[in-house]
Amino acid sequence: TLVDLEAYDLIPALVKKSDGATLYMTRDLAAVFYRKRTYDFDQCLYVVGNEQSVHFKQLKAVIKEMGYDWYEDIHHIPFGLITQGGKKLSTRKG
Repeated sequence: TLVDLEAYDLIPALVKKSDGATLYMTRDLAAVFYRKRTYDFDQCLYVVGNEQSVHFKQLKAVIKEMGYDWYEDIHHIPFGLITQGGKKLSTRKG
């Protein structure tokens, strides 16, 4: 399932694969709705690498398209590439 985000100058957001499998976008949407419902946050901050900038712009745009005004309360705080020995450090590997 694609969400057309041309009005936001963004590439379409893929929220579900044709086989029904979920993606980062699907899981991030579920997570942010859970956090809003559970914690009723004033601000939701995502501190992740700047390579995720488009993803978080898409996330906010999808939420806005769904009719929720709290998309404005979601913020991506990007950081640059962190390397060690000339190789990118992996947050998954610690």
